[in-house]
Amino acid sequence: MAQKYSYGAEIALGQSLPSNKEFPDRALQSQLWFHVSQQKNHPEIKWHQRLQFPETGISLGYSNYGNNEILGSSYSILPFIKFKSFNNNRLKGAIIPRQYQIKAL
Repeated sequence: MAQKYSYGAEIALGQSLPSNKEFPDRALQSQLWFHVSQQKNHPEIKWHQRLQFPETGISLGYSNYGNNEILGSSYSILPFIKFKSFNNNRLKGAIIPRQYQIKAL
């Protein structure tokens, strides 16, 4: 089975709240992220099967904290795994009471 890659990007803008009275002035905070991931879909590989064929990937990010002189900026590299945690009915019942579960139409 061929492994498919997914690509994505995110832009986030916001303002951080001061943590104390001496917190420096700052402008708009901004982040830029790029993601690359791959669906793990080989049934003969046990962990693919046990985690119900998860998606694994890496994210590359840049953050500007709104005041380069004092707060600076950062680059990030983050690995990730996405898996289906609520596809198991036993798990749903244990975490979400039945009266709150959403039924498919």
